[in-house]
This record gives sequence, C-alpha cells and structure tokens, in this order.
Amino acid sequence: MAARRMEILEAAKRCFAHKGFAATTIADLAREASVSAGGIYVHFSSKHEIAAAIGGRATEEAGDSGPIDPMALYDHLISNAGHIDAQLDLNLWSASLHDAELHEMVTGSMDRAKKSFRDCLPKAKQSKAYLALVEAVVLGLEVQRALSREQPVSLRSQVAKLLEESDA
Repeated sequence: MAARRMEILEAAKRCFAHKGFAATTIADLAREASVSAGGIYVHFSSKHEIAAAIGGRATEEAGDSGPIDPMALYDHLISNAGHIDAQLDLNLWSASLHDAELHEMVTGSMDRAKKSFRDCLPKAKQSKAYLALVEAVVLGLEVQRALSREQPVSLRSQVAKLLEESDA
C-alpha cells in the first residue's frame, strides 16, 4: 500500500509539473501511475489531498536533517530532479492564485521554508527584510529553473556570498 501511494505521488508530481494542477485530472493521474481511478481514491480523496501529500513529503525530506539549508536547496534546484520540482512548484503557485485551498497550502509551505532558512542564517542576517531577500532569491531561482533558463556557473558562489556571516 505504501509503495503504491508513493507511485501515485510521483506520478502526480510529473503530471502537475507538466500539465498543471487545474488541467490534471484524476484520469491523468491514474494513467501516469498505471492504476485505475478507483486505485487513486483508495489512497486519496482529491487532487488537493494529493498536492498536500506531495508538499508534506517534500517538507519532511528537506527537513530530515534539520533546517533547510538554502545552499543545499540551490544544489537541488540545479539538478534534474530540481528542475521537475521547480516546474511543479511554479504550476502549484499559479493554480493557487485561483484556488483558496491550494493557496493556503502553498503559502504555508513558503512560510515553513522561510522559517527554516532563518535557522540556517547567521544571527546578523535573520531580519524580516533579509529573510524576504533570501526567499526572493530562492523563488526567483525556482522560476528560472522551471522555465529552463541557464544559470551562470558563478551564481552558486554569489548566492553563498549573500548568505555569509559578514556583508564585506
């Protein structure tokens, strides 16, 4: 049961990333996961529940070793898996503009990530304004990755510099 649930979640990630949340149907998810629509409903009552499970799983995986390190997130985002995750996020963010339930999930996830970033930053860089800057950089990178924009090799060192202890 647990393995089938994971297969459905992975299929949903692919569908939501490529087709969008609103345009993806339960039939699409069933086809991608090679199960019947009823097989989806054995594990989940709705697409919203599936999206919440994807978000919960991502939060658990990212937080398994403590706070989400922005540089580890950067490294993930520039990977192939990170590209799919960025497309998924961008599609969910877009859909959340017109879906109150999804909006609550997305903003809650962003708030948890920002709190986690704060825990990784030096005390001198834990102000609301600085956290907003880090969040903007992370979200901007996700949008760039979702749109398959090439990143300069030096970007990683520039992001690391942004997160360093001193501003020198």
